[in-house]
Amino acid sequence: MALECALALAHNRASDPAGGQVKTLLIVDHYLIRTAICDTLRAGSREAQILEAADTTQAARQIETERGLQLVVLDLSLPNGDGLTQLEWLRRSHPVFPVLIVSAESGQEAILRALKLGAVSFVPNSASQMVMEHALRLVLAGGVHVPPDEIGRVAVVGPTSDEATAPRRPNLSLTSR
Repeated sequence: MALECALALAHNRASDPAGGQVKTLLIVDHYLIRTAICDTLRAGSREAQILEAADTTQAARQIETERGLQLVVLDLSLPNGDGLTQLEWLRRSHPVFPVLIVSAESGQEAILRALKLGAVSFVPNSASQMVMEHALRLVLAGGVHVPPDEIGRVAVVGPTSDEATAPRRPNLSLTSR
């Protein structure tokens, strides 16, 4: 069963005018990586509801039962399934919320494949908390994040015909500290 990681600043339940509560599902099998991402989300948002899934089965259950998901953080290497297959399913069945990829694999081919399949961000596991915060801010504002070292080597990827007609997702944001 996926665990709810945190509700940051639970004492302040009022709607945040700069973006409100961001409900995020982390699909990452490594506990330490999940914890680091939770900490980053909590550090950058007054309120962040973070749900966890350690494999594709837990993830599918969470996605189908949880309402109001606004962001998915997906690891490409999962114990019971391929992250790219999960990404394809997410883009077909839930095109509104953005998918940020985290992965130990960070080469040009992996980044390009993820972007072509509809990911809006790719953050290597080796990235700093500052890089992850930057990626989250861009994604929640409707932007795309690619590792700085790869920008010049990764071709610009346009949306597929399905993505071009998909509903636009709302502009969400993390608040400043």
